[in-house]
Amino acid sequence: MRYVSITVLGLNIVDRSVMQVKKTIDADPSIKLIFLCSPGNPTGTLISLASIRALLDYEPFKGIVVVDEAYIDFSEPESSAASLVAEYANICVMQTLSKSFGLAAIRCVLTSSHFPSLVPHHPLNADSV
Repeated sequence: MRYVSITVLGLNIVDRSVMQVKKTIDADPSIKLIFLCSPGNPTGTLISLASIRALLDYEPFKGIVVVDEAYIDFSEPESSAASLVAEYANICVMQTLSKSFGLAAIRCVLTSSHFPSLVPHHPLNADSV
């Protein structure tokens, strides 16, 4: 039986914290998934595209970077990591209409990635997920 271990870094990622994420990856090469919230809630801290690129380009990391951009509509234009999907095969960017458009009841999420298995081919009922 194989178990999954989860390492949670409670970091407020800014440019200098990327080094801490890299150190964690170096210490545990089994890490295959990094979740980033940009901008974060409740701080509104936006992770720079340069910092996200640094993780995507980090040679020892052989996994996927998931960027949760639920609050991206409240940020500066051109700050979305969705622009990186065309360049990197190991990124998944998620956005929602529930925050800025006030459409929480419809449970609509937009996903951009090179992974067709991450994008459902049929609508999902949020009550059954």
